[in-house]
Amino acid sequence: GVCDELPYATTDPACQEAARAAADLLASLGHEVDQGHPEPMDRLDFMYDYIRVIRASLVAEMRDLVPAIGRPWAADDVEDGTWVNYQRGLKISAPDYLASRERLHAFTRAMLAWWQGGHDILVTPTVATPPPALGHLVEGDERELTRRLAAVTPFVPQFNVTGQPAISLPLHWDDDGLPIGVQLVAAPGREDLLVRLASQLEAAAPWHHRQPQLTCA
Repeated sequence: GVCDELPYATTDPACQEAARAAADLLASLGHEVDQGHPEPMDRLDFMYDYIRVIRASLVAEMRDLVPAIGRPWAADDVEDGTWVNYQRGLKISAPDYLASRERLHAFTRAMLAWWQGGHDILVTPTVATPPPALGHLVEGDERELTRRLAAVTPFVPQFNVTGQPAISLPLHWDDDGLPIGVQLVAAPGREDLLVRLASQLEAAAPWHHRQPQLTCA
């Protein structure tokens, strides 16, 4: 199945073309390809619970490390975004955390039903924008960085939640000579299928000889 856009995100035409070209290549190699994806991908409501679980887990991990550093955490010990998420995570109650985790389990079951319906691979752009400039995802305030990250990665967090194996291949290149990744996602435990398919694609459209041009300031 192929998914080259999402209702709640803007996908650059170059990234859409990367996924479509990969689908055409797969079809030329004898694979059966259609336009389709898990229906839960069309909704963004899972992100609220995803972020809540991340923040609560961050608090637990940082607390576990307090004995190693020998004192409570301070803002200067971590990046600004980590500190913000840690502070917000301290306010999450156990019932709210458990409710979010249960909703994410339900989201995962709904996502995996698509693979049980006959598809074995989902093809998407890896990111929704061309490669961003250095610093784009680390420079700026926390709100702006969150917005930028969401714009770049709408095809990724679903599979962080479900725990499915995925691989990104540089099958497409933009006009500036930069690689545009294509993401392949398989059912749980099917890393073997991903590696075999990636090997076939690399043999059909090798990229080892291609290197982006480097510009030194």
